[in-house]
Amino acid sequence: TGLTTWDIGTLPQVFTDGEVKAYPALVDNGDAVDVRLFETPETARAAMLAGTRRLILLGARSPVKDIAARLTTAQKLALSNNPHGGVAALFADAVNCAADGLIADAGAPAWDAAGFERLAADVRPRLHAATHEVITWAEEILRAAHAAQIRLGELRSQVLEPAAADIRDQLAGLVYPGFLAATGTRRLPALARYLRAIQYRLDKLPDNPGRDAQQMAVAHRVEDAYRDALAAMPAAERSTEAAREIGWQIQELRVSLFAQTIGTQGPVSERRILTAIDHLT
Repeated sequence: TGLTTWDIGTLPQVFTDGEVKAYPALVDNGDAVDVRLFETPETARAAMLAGTRRLILLGARSPVKDIAARLTTAQKLALSNNPHGGVAALFADAVNCAADGLIADAGAPAWDAAGFERLAADVRPRLHAATHEVITWAEEILRAAHAAQIRLGELRSQVLEPAAADIRDQLAGLVYPGFLAATGTRRLPALARYLRAIQYRLDKLPDNPGRDAQQMAVAHRVEDAYRDALAAMPAAERSTEAAREIGWQIQELRVSLFAQTIGTQGPVSERRILTAIDHLT
């Protein structure tokens, strides 16, 4: 599990045995890292990123205790309303998210010992500040998600139930155990914006449920096409950056449909997303 026992520089090489090819990479085992072989370079790189993160965190001082001690009672309450099953799991997710962001900014993963040492020296001193920033975003996101859940519980009209069910599904796809690291530091501000758009939709929903239904139909057409495309792809390709980007574009489309005044990150439309889905498959 340490750099003294093996040379990471050998990992990008392709090992062959007859017609079988395998791609080695580090694997995160929680309290250690292993080296395993993968069938594709993409899956090996994904594992390498997680393994590199774990190796860096094993040698870093955890920022959790210090950050938690400085939280106000209101902040602790907001963070306790999480889907992780506990605040400790939420903080672990935040540390992973912060580390991933720093590692990506540094151009990781590192594939040799010298590169890893440079990466660790760059990431570890900045981990505390980066984790604090992630926790700040987590507080805002969890507050908004909790507020939306409360408002959904207050809806009594059967006419509004299809929209309420749609919003619940959207929330479940945005805020879930491990959502911070899965979202990434770069997209946390956008995630907070998606939650604000849900609040805006809930504000307008009782006034014109018919219009909401029309907009929801557009979102569902795109989501159905995206789901079908992913189902037709090899499992290893479903988590590629190109595939994940379409999922985020669908969230931007929802902002444009239900909360246009909040604004989107760039131009977005049903047609653009369907074209991207076609290119993906």
